[in-house]
Formats: sequence, structure tokens, C-alpha cells
Amino acid sequence: VAISNSTLSGNSTTQGSSRGAGIAASSTTLAVSRSTISGNRHAGASGSGGGIYVGDAGGVARLTLTNSTLSGNSAAIGGALATYKAVTTVANSTLTNNSAAPTGVGFGGGIWRYGGAVTVSNSIVAAQISGNDCNAIPPTSGGHNIESGTSCGFAGTGDQQSTNPLLAALANNGGPTLTHLPQKN
Repeated sequence: VAISNSTLSGNSTTQGSSRGAGIAASSTTLAVSRSTISGNRHAGASGSGGGIYVGDAGGVARLTLTNSTLSGNSAAIGGALATYKAVTTVANSTLTNNSAAPTGVGFGGGIWRYGGAVTVSNSIVAAQISGNDCNAIPPTSGGHNIESGTSCGFAGTGDQQSTNPLLAALANNGGPTLTHLPQKN
């Protein structure tokens, strides 16, 4: 499945432990590029993946997220992105202003990972509304990432921890979808 130059916004689900208010993909290859996934809400008490859920349901699950924005999404687990035993690559993307509830540190407002492999490069995972930027199983850094805390463990070449990326509100800054424009100090 390939999604590009698209906006997925304002979707919701209340099913208890279901997955993915914006996108749910199991045992498939999913490629999301140049897209905005925002304002999606999983209101279930144990639901995962407010923006995107990708998981292994007995087959191979893969996600490639590039040049995309996940903002303002919420779920009990993995506000922006939840991966379950999946091979996930995040590059040149922004995950910000997302929420995980309860607000415990293990639930990942930005990225929640359970097993599998998650690699993040040239991306911003910062300033979540609730929950840490990443859960207790951090991703692997491919370098040149910004995070607002230290939960993602970004310590690769060019990474910046405990850094405010100074992002403006989600808006049309040119291009096919909404983005967060970096602000000057």
C-alpha cells in the first residue's frame, strides 16, 4: 500500500483495543510519503496508533514514512505512531503535538515500539502533548534527529537531545500538505 501527497485528518474510533485511527496496517508493506496525518483520535481505553498503527499479525509488516508530518494525533498507546513487531523506517519527517494516555512514560506520545526494528533519521520527534517522545523501547538513530527530551535515545551523528525545535503551528507552508515551519530564535 502506498500513500503519497495526501492528508488523513479528523478520523476517530472508540473500539477498545483496536488499532490505527488514521491508518491501520497489519502484515503488509506500507509506504507513506509527502503526507500529513493529523487530528486523528483513538478514544479506546487500550487502543494504539492515533496516527498510524503497523503490526505483524502473522506476516511481515513494514512501514516506510518519509517527508511526512504526524501532528495532533492521540491514542492510549502511540499517539503518532505505534509499531508492533514491524520493520519501520522514519526519514525526513516530523512527529509533534501528539498524545498518549494515560500519560505514563511508557506509552510514547510520538513513537511506541514493541519488538521489530524502528530506525529514525533526519527527523523531528519532539514536543508531544502527553507521553514521552518515545516509549521504553527506543528506536535506532540513523542520525541528524531532534528530540525534545531523551526518551528516543538519539545519540547518533548530528542528533540533538533536549532541544526545542521551535515549530510553528500546522499550516500551509507551500506544497501539497500542511507542515510545521521551523521558527527562528
